Amino acid sequence: MLLLVLIHPAEARIGETQERCRERYGKPVGINQQGRRVTALYLSDGFVVNAVFWDDRAFSITYQKLGPDNEPVALTESQMVRLLDINFGKHQWQGSTASGGWFTEDLRLGGHIDAATHTYTVMDMGISYQVSKTLNGALAQQPNPPATSTSAE
Repeated sequence: MLLLVLIHPAEARIGETQERCRERYGKPVGINQQGRRVTALYLSDGFVVNAVFWDDRAFSITYQKLGPDNEPVALTESQMVRLLDINFGKHQWQGSTASGGWFTEDLRLGGHIDAATHTYTVMDMGISYQVSKTLNGALAQQPNPPATSTSAE
């Protein structure tokens, strides 16, 4: 039960819309939009949540848990695996904290740890690859693509 309380606020799911994330976390504290890609930053119940959307569907979510002093603290292995299960359902995860994260055998779904910043990013690598490919193509055609960065309204 304690584990559920610790990660309840961080239960966004890959594939959710911006509106669903707003319902879950509240108003984003920052939004950055570049064409079809939108990044929204939320502060919710002791977590910083950075969700990246493509065509209004989350494909990458970074979680950072904050301690009582609002400084980042590390998630436990069980919390990280639980976030994978919340986002993708039950899978046979391969990896560990020491190896930098967990992934499915086909490497399509997974989570990556950044120990320096105490962040944990879960993502659908298939969608991430398509987004990267699309953005790289667009950047090649536009030497200075417009990027917008705004505070949330």
